[in-house]
Amino acid sequence: MKKWSLPLLALAVALSLMLAACGGTLLPGGVSLADTATLDEVQGTVELRNPDQVVFTPASPGDILQVGGQVRTGSDGSARLDLATGTILRVAPDSLFTLESNAEQSGSLLTRLVLEAGQVWIILDGGSVEVETISGTASVRGSYMSIWMDPVTADVWVTCLEGWCQAGNGTGNLEMLAGEGATLYAFDPEGNIPPPPPQLRYLSQQEIDAFLAKNPEAEAVMNDLIATASALPPLEATLTPTPLGSCFDLGLPGQGAEVSAEGLVQFDWNDQPGVYKYILTVIKPNAAEKSFIAFRSSIQVDALELPLAGEYAWYVTAYDAGIRPICTSATWTFSKPESVYPPESECFQLTAPDEAAELPETGPLTFSWTELPGRYKYVVTITAPDGTEWNKIVFTNSYTLPAEDLPLAGAYAWYVTAYDASIRPMCASAPRTFSKPGSPVPTPDGSGCVTLLSPADGAELDADGPEEFTWSAHPQAYKYLINFKSPGGSTASLIAMTPYHLRYMGSLPEGGEYEWWITVKNSSLNVICTSGHFTFTKPQSTIPTPGGDITFSNRSGPTGNISTCNVYFSVETNPPDGAMVKVIFSTDPVPDGYSDPHYILSHQGGSQYAAGVSLDGMPAGKTIYWRFAIYDGAYTHDATIFSFVSPGCPSGGSEEDTKTVFNSISGPGDVVSAFPVHIAVDASDAQGLQYVKVQYKVIDPEGTVIVDGTYEHLAYNSSSGLWEGDLSFGNPPAGSTVKWWIWAIDDNGNSTYSDMRTFVYTP
Repeated sequence: MKKWSLPLLALAVALSLMLAACGGTLLPGGVSLADTATLDEVQGTVELRNPDQVVFTPASPGDILQVGGQVRTGSDGSARLDLATGTILRVAPDSLFTLESNAEQSGSLLTRLVLEAGQVWIILDGGSVEVETISGTASVRGSYMSIWMDPVTADVWVTCLEGWCQAGNGTGNLEMLAGEGATLYAFDPEGNIPPPPPQLRYLSQQEIDAFLAKNPEAEAVMNDLIATASALPPLEATLTPTPLGSCFDLGLPGQGAEVSAEGLVQFDWNDQPGVYKYILTVIKPNAAEKSFIAFRSSIQVDALELPLAGEYAWYVTAYDAGIRPICTSATWTFSKPESVYPPESECFQLTAPDEAAELPETGPLTFSWTELPGRYKYVVTITAPDGTEWNKIVFTNSYTLPAEDLPLAGAYAWYVTAYDASIRPMCASAPRTFSKPGSPVPTPDGSGCVTLLSPADGAELDADGPEEFTWSAHPQAYKYLINFKSPGGSTASLIAMTPYHLRYMGSLPEGGEYEWWITVKNSSLNVICTSGHFTFTKPQSTIPTPGGDITFSNRSGPTGNISTCNVYFSVETNPPDGAMVKVIFSTDPVPDGYSDPHYILSHQGGSQYAAGVSLDGMPAGKTIYWRFAIYDGAYTHDATIFSFVSPGCPSGGSEEDTKTVFNSISGPGDVVSAFPVHIAVDASDAQGLQYVKVQYKVIDPEGTVIVDGTYEHLAYNSSSGLWEGDLSFGNPPAGSTVKWWIWAIDDNGNSTYSDMRTFVYTP
């Protein structure tokens, strides 16, 4: 089944409403008005497409949105939809949604609305609403709620203004009362990694004010909200920094490499233990940054996303399941020629403003261009006079913003890139310039902003080791940018969701004096304020060699055009005790081991591992990529990737997949008084095993499930032939019940589960 692939954008939302009795007026085709929504308060660019329409058309007040129909708003657009129950749905600019279904469920009507971008506010008049997103679900009953997706990270922010709300995902559910909110972090779109649990938060005054500004109906509940919020106890700070450890190493592109101007640029690195996701940051030759989220230790970036010619820098930050930074890699560089887009005649053209136009200092600024058939979205890129670059995602062929959002005086550049439904760039317009009056950015003095805490101003830091950067929290902050200015004058900015950042000094390789400061952004991604500047000094760093403590050498295997179906692999390496050495195959240029076929190499003595492999059923002319890896609960990949072209090998037969057999499972008894506990599994599978995991749920003494479906990897011990591990099951309250079972995944990707076992934790 193909899953949505919207790494920085895709959002699915479903609304369930208790409507009035069905029936009433019918539209053509037998559609009941009770199953529709009526548009009202249509402002700016708002377009509608019902199921019988091929293209979007401008919407007007009174238009009817049918089931299966879509509404999209431009950067200046907003709309109100009235449902048959009297429920109001307001839609923010730059939003796109589909009224997916409207059906009776449990005596009421369930209305589903799929929102792919933007924000909605919901004012219920009876009934209930269930919001389902690609990052989780949100529910509201008899209440006021809003849902917004960060256009950069695809994280979902749920605001519960009144009544009862709930947010959840595959990891767990979280209930909210008036004055509370939740964050559903975006997770692996391929579904290979479970999401982090919903994070509870209290609403900021900014969120409350924004809700009221968009929904005057909410004024009636404002006093109750203030009283409720003032009585809420402080949230306990449950997030603690991840213990420090050695960081991973970068692989491709190699330090100082040159990449192609066309096609896909491969980035990869070794795995980091305990990682949930990675963020790859690329610094362009004009010093602008672009970030990409990866849920495995590799990502491919279309060269059209990096259009400039010159030298780029890149580094990767690893995050745990609490979205806390674990560590940041060293910074490497690469170069590339200028990307070549299709001729302008094959792309769209910018229409306004004219080239070199002088725009006003205040008021709305509108940018527009011709449509490109088959596009899914556009990204507007604007470069300011100081070289700062930012992007805006839009779903119509125009973009309007306040002139005040471009505060600097001088010359700006802008262009637009079109993307298809798979979020691949189709083409980019020719660039244009404009100028406008303004004023220089004032020198930050830190007044009214955050206070830098550590390291102290003028501190002397280690050349390569980790350092914690902290600052005071800002009450209206959605995210922070921590900025570093190197002794050579270049500036790099990193995203932090909390007033904390762990930075490995090896990623700042120059020796000398650095400056650092904080930029605070609100939930609209606008800058609130900038802190004062601190300095620190450090010696010049030594960038580590790829591979870290684990090395791969004397690699041997098939390359180029081969004529045999029986091949031999050999490598010298130094795996940890009990780890497996593998060779991993893929038709993708990046074999990762998480979903690709692999073979376990046998220990030949000393540091040598080898295996003979039969290429059964591999078609002729197919390019196969391979590399070595070590699996010890997580993968450590060899950064070197090889390839060969298959000669065409006959199938070894259609072996029917069989379930994994659990020959024995040993673990804790009925009562556990201390953690960790040792679990060992003897498992066999004719197709070979990729993983054996312990999956579990924790139920507190009151019967509430506090952990649901979390899993831990077991490591294969080649000496005992068992999959083993020491597990702590978190830190449950005394008297909690832990239910656990074994989850095995074979080389074909099929799962087998053992019987459930139970123990009671009584420390």
